[in-house]
Amino acid sequence: MMKDKVRGGITPSRPRTGVRIHSTLANPVGKDNNESLASMEKVLLVNTGSEAVDVSGWVVSNSREGGTKTISDLKLEVGDRKEVITGPECYLSNKGGTIKLINSGFVVDSVLYTRTEASLEGSWITF
Repeated sequence: MMKDKVRGGITPSRPRTGVRIHSTLANPVGKDNNESLASMEKVLLVNTGSEAVDVSGWVVSNSREGGTKTISDLKLEVGDRKEVITGPECYLSNKGGTIKLINSGFVVDSVLYTRTEASLEGSWITF
């Protein structure tokens, strides 16, 4: 894989479907290690492609915390932006990390965020 200088992430292993990780709320407002707070951690997916994509069964993973979240029952029409709650199965670290969107074992998109970006509670990090 090669570094993607435009997005700051890793170039996907498979041709793009048009679905990508647009942003993340890795540090919602509140005390860490609170399971109800973890349920507010999320990523925003966007379909920039030319056709609808069913992302049901795709996986969101976080390299730092090691968790995964399987997306259930979600179809993205062209231009759609939809939030996927990642917690508590896939905690998003406040220390930064790599978030991957995976379809059938192939990385569709991958983004990096830093401790500095995640330090401000309640702020979305845009990629």
